[in-house]
Amino acid sequence: MDEKFTGWLVTEHDKTKLAPVDYLLLAGTLVAGIMLRAQVWGAPFENSPYQNTILFMKLATAVFEVLAAVMMGVIAHRLTEHKIQSFLAFGIGVMLPVFVAGSAMWGMGDSVYLFFVLLSLFLLMTDEKVFVLSLVFYGLAVFFNVYALWILPVYIWCFFAKKTKANSVLGFLAPLSGLVLHFLMDKGADSAFILFREEGKLAAARGTVLLSYHYPNLYQLVGKDAYVHEYGTGFRYVVLGGVAMVTVLGLRFIKEMTKEKIITYSLLLAIAVPWLLPFMDERAGLLAAVISVFYGLLNLKQFYVPIIQVTITFLSYAAYFRGDSFLPMPVIALAELGLFIYIAATIARLS
Repeated sequence: MDEKFTGWLVTEHDKTKLAPVDYLLLAGTLVAGIMLRAQVWGAPFENSPYQNTILFMKLATAVFEVLAAVMMGVIAHRLTEHKIQSFLAFGIGVMLPVFVAGSAMWGMGDSVYLFFVLLSLFLLMTDEKVFVLSLVFYGLAVFFNVYALWILPVYIWCFFAKKTKANSVLGFLAPLSGLVLHFLMDKGADSAFILFREEGKLAAARGTVLLSYHYPNLYQLVGKDAYVHEYGTGFRYVVLGGVAMVTVLGLRFIKEMTKEKIITYSLLLAIAVPWLLPFMDERAGLLAAVISVFYGLLNLKQFYVPIIQVTITFLSYAAYFRGDSFLPMPVIALAELGLFIYIAATIARLS
């Protein structure tokens, strides 16, 4: 009887390739994530606009976090075709500290835009026939949060490298529409859209205009309150121009866009763009943290890359909660820069 039960427990289903023990593992991971969120659900804030965030926002964000974690597992399987690594990605997604803070503590919607980014990337790596659909979901991600724009060049490179049908270029209207609708509806605390209204509360609570709001980027090195107008106005256009140049150079030198390259280039952009842009908040590195997990699964000997990136992102969140960082922010900013240089150098060596 014991042998029959043990055999049933590890027997994989023909279609899903999952055994009952796998379902138990996934369910246990999910329950652990729920319990973790329950522990911090009512965490008090001294001066946060999220203290009275409505229950609906917290629940909706938590649901999208689970969906995003599922997509992390699905993408990991697409990249590695390894069940254990996909389980690991799902587990990391469920337990990611910045996710837990985003839903249970803050009730913010970062997981919403992130879910649509991940769904879009999955379709982008699946088949060129669903390229337009991938852009549609990417447009939804941009609508919910413009931080999704960090990886826009990857979609442009895929369009040309995969020789997608010419009429697919109309798909780029989706992210453009998402961007326009975002700014039309984003009226701060007066917005009719609850997600943007909560964002507006946070912006109002900050009070002082700074070049960096607890994000370890360039302005932690030059001074987050130095020449705010000059840096804030000029560097936006400098970064925009730099991204445009990189995009054009990519069109010249990138001849193919494999699944591995989609992830690697997305990670580089997700690190570099917020590191250079002014007015970045502590949540600007979330996309890089999640994509770094895929990079680590593709390069297991370099799994310290996601460990470092997730830690940097966590330190940014911690700096917001504490009001300051227990590590000097300029040091963390240099670590982020060093990580980018390391990944870029690794790619250059392998090219």
